[in-house]
Amino acid sequence: MSELENERVLLAEMVELAPFYIMVLRGQHLLVEAFNPRFARLLKGREIQGRPLEIVFEHSWENGIPIIRAAHEVYEQNVRRIIPRILTRLPNIDGGYTESYFAYTLVPSHDARGNVSGVIIYAVDETEQDEFLSLASHELRTPLTSIIGYAVLLQRSLKRLGGAKTPKSDFARELHILDMIVLQSRRLSLLIEEMLDITRIRSEQFELKHKENVNIVELVRRVLEQQNNSSHAITLVAQDVEITGNYDEGRLEQVLINLISNAIKYSPAGKPIEVRIERNKHEVTIAVKDEGVGISEEQQKYIFERFYRANTDANAEIEGLGLGLYIAHEIVARHGGRMWLESKLGKGSTFYFSLPLTKND
Repeated sequence: MSELENERVLLAEMVELAPFYIMVLRGQHLLVEAFNPRFARLLKGREIQGRPLEIVFEHSWENGIPIIRAAHEVYEQNVRRIIPRILTRLPNIDGGYTESYFAYTLVPSHDARGNVSGVIIYAVDETEQDEFLSLASHELRTPLTSIIGYAVLLQRSLKRLGGAKTPKSDFARELHILDMIVLQSRRLSLLIEEMLDITRIRSEQFELKHKENVNIVELVRRVLEQQNNSSHAITLVAQDVEITGNYDEGRLEQVLINLISNAIKYSPAGKPIEVRIERNKHEVTIAVKDEGVGISEEQQKYIFERFYRANTDANAEIEGLGLGLYIAHEIVARHGGRMWLESKLGKGSTFYFSLPLTKND
């Protein structure tokens, strides 16, 4: 077998095992030239080889028009197009439909001279990912809740005993180990909750379930008190002692904790952090300002996207999944508010979010 033949076999095996759906289109009419076995399973035995994409998607895919339009743009402009998430109703063999959320990436293919010769479509079934994340999160949360509960009980018992029958150095070491178990367990619990929130958002099941009259100033003060062990001086600037609105207090606390903890994580120890609350006739705005590493203009475009982290040499060691700001942005949006930022690399960042005020406020 020739080297070229070996490469073709290897490529075919890679395509067959790829964890996504692939379709290859050729020529300006975007005729279907090939597709991998995953795509074949979606087609349920339909014959599409050599047929234009318009016919394939218009007849087999509801909401296929954006994909068709994007494919022509890719071919004509030699650019890449991404369709982040689209509800796709796929026809069943019995005449019904199966609904799934797919993310599509379309890239141009080229001939030996570098001219565009076709388009390759990559599709990922995000519904499958959502189901896995939801199942994994629920399965992890149950034993973790027990671990945290038992660790907290032990922690309280040790503190009550005060090391009376244990050498001070041993007692301090054991208490420190237990503190680390509680800290890391709670951190893992937070990551699991973030994963669950992601699946809720993506499956359109994310809701504000506990809206009530909330004093924003009091809520911010309470969150800041939780951060009193920080190595940063955190100050609150607020002209009013009470600014109320109809909000989900638990979810807004989640937003504030995320923004303030980010300011702490991405700022050198000792640098000040300022939380400012301002209001006008229609809305209240909360700003969290730090003097940390900052975010470049290019990275700011993506900062509220899922799984995105603004990576620099200065923060390479900081852990996280890149979910917190995405979820915080969604929470604020569900309240009818908005979130944005101002930042300069090396100078620090200010994250803002605004919330509408109730009419009687």
